[in-house]
Amino acid sequence: MKKNLFLLLFLGCSLLGYGQGILLHGNKTYAVDTLSYSHMVGPGTNYASYRLPEYPMAIYVMEVDLNNPYIKLEGCMGQDKVFGLEQPTRVAARHNAPGHEVVGVTNGDFYFYLSDDYLSYGIARSGQFINNECVTNPVGRACFVLDDYNKPHIDNLDFNGTITKGSDTRRLHSLNMLRLEWESDQVNANMLTLYTNAFSAKTTNVAGGSYAVIRPKSGAFFFSANKDIPCVVESIAAYEGPTTIPNGKALLHGRGTSSDYLNSLTVGDELTIRLNTNLRREPGLITDFKQTMGGSNHIILRDGELFLTPEQGTSSGVHPRTGMGFSKDSTKVYLIVVDGRQGHSPGVQLDDFGAIFRYFGAWNAVNLDGGGSSVMGVNGSIMNKPSGGVERAVGNGMLIISQAPADDDIAWLEFHDGPFNLPTYASFTPIVLGFNQYGVLKMSRLTGYTLTCTPNLGHIENDTVLVVGGEGCTGTLTATYNGYSVHKTVRVEQSPMNFRLDSVLLDERPYRMEVEGTVNGQKVPIDPKIFAWHSGDTDICSVTDGIITALANGTTWVYGYHADSDYRDSIQVRVQFPTKRYMSQSDMSDMENFTISKSSTLTNWTVTHDNLPDGWNYGVRLNYTYGTSRAPFIKLERQMPLYSLPDSVSLIINTNGEIGFNNVIFGMRSNHETALHSLETGVLTPVEGDLRISYGVKDITDTPTDKIAYPLWIHYISFYITPSTQTSGKSYSLAIKELQLCYDRLVVGLTNLSLADRLLVYPNPVTDGVAHVALALDKPTDIRMEVVNLEGRVLMNKNLEVQFGEVTLPLQGLSQGTYFVRLHQEDKTDLVKIMIK
Repeated sequence: MKKNLFLLLFLGCSLLGYGQGILLHGNKTYAVDTLSYSHMVGPGTNYASYRLPEYPMAIYVMEVDLNNPYIKLEGCMGQDKVFGLEQPTRVAARHNAPGHEVVGVTNGDFYFYLSDDYLSYGIARSGQFINNECVTNPVGRACFVLDDYNKPHIDNLDFNGTITKGSDTRRLHSLNMLRLEWESDQVNANMLTLYTNAFSAKTTNVAGGSYAVIRPKSGAFFFSANKDIPCVVESIAAYEGPTTIPNGKALLHGRGTSSDYLNSLTVGDELTIRLNTNLRREPGLITDFKQTMGGSNHIILRDGELFLTPEQGTSSGVHPRTGMGFSKDSTKVYLIVVDGRQGHSPGVQLDDFGAIFRYFGAWNAVNLDGGGSSVMGVNGSIMNKPSGGVERAVGNGMLIISQAPADDDIAWLEFHDGPFNLPTYASFTPIVLGFNQYGVLKMSRLTGYTLTCTPNLGHIENDTVLVVGGEGCTGTLTATYNGYSVHKTVRVEQSPMNFRLDSVLLDERPYRMEVEGTVNGQKVPIDPKIFAWHSGDTDICSVTDGIITALANGTTWVYGYHADSDYRDSIQVRVQFPTKRYMSQSDMSDMENFTISKSSTLTNWTVTHDNLPDGWNYGVRLNYTYGTSRAPFIKLERQMPLYSLPDSVSLIINTNGEIGFNNVIFGMRSNHETALHSLETGVLTPVEGDLRISYGVKDITDTPTDKIAYPLWIHYISFYITPSTQTSGKSYSLAIKELQLCYDRLVVGLTNLSLADRLLVYPNPVTDGVAHVALALDKPTDIRMEVVNLEGRVLMNKNLEVQFGEVTLPLQGLSQGTYFVRLHQEDKTDLVKIMIK
């Protein structure tokens, strides 16, 4: 029965299917291309992404079916308190639990980050209700509202808090909000503020006044809207700064005349607090506010019509955006993010943002915080590209929560977004999603499934790869797992093909040629086995069925030809084998190739290779006399491609414990990028001995497994000296040993391994199954040989008996490729790398 219920719920959820274009300002219709095809990501929840190539614009959409009993919207706060900031996806991860699984998240409201008079870091500027409780009071700004019947509304929210003692009723100006930015200075100087446990452990440093601790008259405090909240005064005192908010109690803080009011109370007085909250257009319609989320105070779509004029939209500027809206029948909620301030998507003005909501099915919509705050997360992954390059910590956000019972069994399959329009000869490995019976995603990349297809499409390789034939057609692709299946219509079209890369940098790992076909603007891999291949220099690399195997350092070309289409192309292949785990990119012996700039207050400047730190055989000293400066720095500039494909890069320095740094910044980039990644250490205190500053490849490039990123480049290293570690007129020395590259894979699972790059191995590549290696053996020695593949698996283990001088390696039976040979002696192990042709 549960499975049938889930199926009905799933079929009732919209698939985000829309027309062909969005009408934006200037009465121009922009074509919409699908980047990520609509697919289910949780109970009653679909996700898709789109682009407007002519605009250009990138759009990300989540659609939530409010009729689904297993899904809910729930507000959240940075660090789970009013007074705090946190990245939305981190908040989502903390809230994720069985029976409360986070399907999606976006950023929320604009927030206070600094004010002239009060510290208000992270407080939502529009107020917020979470699960029917007021955590900050509304202030009249436009908000998305979910009422107690799960019905959405969009309107301005008005707040009128009161506190009553007997027949005396006074204004309660705010709840967990330190200032009312649209009220007069006089009002703010006489505010009466209620602090609850939702704020933080303590109040903030708002100067002066008095405070009263209050407790509930009975039961526990719950600060909901439009209800009497009886309480009792427990203590009264002068306010002298951050004050603990007792657990289960609350604190009233008064300034000016409100301080006088608190001082007029006595311990034991009974008070009644009321948080009167209303929609501006329909006061009294809602008594309970389940969830609210504000933003820039702009309603952008009302009753199906754009609420802002083009002039108002233009004045708002073109920026990244986040917004919320809902359908005409109030059953669907849309959360939409638009990328901005980037080449692929400059952003959108507010009237056009309303048009985007209308295009995707919304009837009403409101703008939330945007700019660098805009982010959308789905099942733990960030889907958009935040304009600052990284996800920003913000004050609050909106979660999409699955309330389904905990269940890890896969009971439903979905194909991840396409493309399912494929070019002829495509080699397509679909991503299959595994859901439980309630629609909760349990496996984002299901394994163990089996693919089948209708014969006209082509054939299946290794149970998971669809290899398309050479004719245009329409067929069905099916994935099956534990008796459950999902079907997808696949359309095959004739299309142009091309090599994805013009050149490639290789090490000992084989490379599968990347050939692409293009259908409807989408690039799809093509099976390279359909080409005839040959290498321009078989001593440098070989190529079989589109798999290139590097054999020796050097540069050559690989050529491919497809007879049926008469298409031919070529790719330049550069081979660089690392010879040991740690290699020096620069030992600083050629400082004349660096451009050095520095603060003018660093005088008596010298560059020397003498008097290096103990144990250094190479390196450089940068000597200077310090003169007072606010921001002293030293910058080394040199554009260098890093050798081969390293796993990490390190800088080794020594300051003799006398120099600290506010920051050390590396300017690096991928080969296919022009913009530099700034890798920053932050503060480094002075340390004795050598200091190693290291970064992994993932810090340098967003695509560490993509050959397009290599070689990696370094452009500069900047040292920002901490002035407090320096004394004016004193001499200092910054020693730099080397810029070092690490190739972790050369360890091959051994400890205490000496990589024998000094050893002579011949012939190499091996062609007849026998190689010879000259070892430094001064007496007959027992040698044991192990042959290991690149994954570290031992393929051959032989005792070579007593050897002296030159050792013969029997390598018969190994297929073409690259291997490591371990040569074990009595007390050491050497490693040699060999290639089999």
